Amino acid sequence: MKKILAGILTMVMIGSLIGCSSDKKDGTSTNSETKAIQETQVSQVTETVQGTDDAAKDTAEGKKLLGVFLPSADHGFTAESIEQAVGALDEVKESDADFDYVVYNAAEASEQSNQVATAMDMYQFDAIMLWPIDGSPLRNTAETIMDAGIKLIVYDRLVPDFEPTAEMCGDNKAIGESTAKYFNEFFKDDLGDKVYIMEFVGDTSEASAERTNSFMENKDANIEVVQSFVTMWSRETAYNDMTNWLSNSAPEDIEKIQGIYIHDDEPLLGILDAIAQYNGSAKLNFKILTGVGAQKDVLDIIQSTYDIYGITILTNTFAPGMIRQCVDYSVGIMNGSGETGLKYIPVEQIIAENMDEYRKSDEYIYRYGQ
Repeated sequence: MKKILAGILTMVMIGSLIGCSSDKKDGTSTNSETKAIQETQVSQVTETVQGTDDAAKDTAEGKKLLGVFLPSADHGFTAESIEQAVGALDEVKESDADFDYVVYNAAEASEQSNQVATAMDMYQFDAIMLWPIDGSPLRNTAETIMDAGIKLIVYDRLVPDFEPTAEMCGDNKAIGESTAKYFNEFFKDDLGDKVYIMEFVGDTSEASAERTNSFMENKDANIEVVQSFVTMWSRETAYNDMTNWLSNSAPEDIEKIQGIYIHDDEPLLGILDAIAQYNGSAKLNFKILTGVGAQKDVLDIIQSTYDIYGITILTNTFAPGMIRQCVDYSVGIMNGSGETGLKYIPVEQIIAENMDEYRKSDEYIYRYGQ
């Protein structure tokens, strides 16, 4: 598994060269594996990406070719998503002898743009599936793809003020809106006065902006966000930010915070790590923390976190396996399905009361097994 993931991160024109050797369907990484992935990515991301001879030969033979451009595995969600995408692409290739694909990973928007330009010189793509590092800097790249007559399907982080062939993403606006409404109900007895919370943002992308803006638009006016941190989706970064805030803030400023709106499960776990290690003089008054991802690691501690700290945890479904739907969507469009436009993948709030039922869902079982 680690070899496969490392290969994905180095210069991952995967085509027909990579198969999944694990018996687990989604290849969920442990914390140590994820750290190793990140360290490998940092050291190797500047390497030149090369194409495979097989893909070039297949294009010459008239096979349809899908280019897939993904972020690097800089946190658990993208690491799992890459594996899920490769698994789905391999399934298509096994069932369709006239299909091939190549996959690139990048850590920065500028690198991703360069990869697309290089790949378009090397291959004759029938369609491109693009998961932008950040939508805004990739607009010119997206326009170049469309101007070349290549069908473009954008996944997860949309390109603002731009209309590709099709788009698919988890409903980031719904995450912000539903979480705000949950806060409104959760704190309804306290809203005669101010309720102070913090926000831990994913990154500076359009996806994070949608989660923030929809939350702010739907929260009660008496719920006030007093401080925000940008975590880059990292458990370690969130832990460090939360630890520093707890260490350097006045007790009265700490004690007034009742909730934290968090854009992802990884930072949620980091914040809980910091809370567990806090030994200062302030009396912690956190009542609710929220996340996104419905990770097993989060579900496993929902009840114990409430029992030990009195903190309610809410997480939103946003599984890495969603990318499989986009692979199928992209292949269908490449093959002339005629589908266009934006498709949202619904999200669901998971709390203690429905957690056990969610563990029985196809999505959860596919991701983690029985």
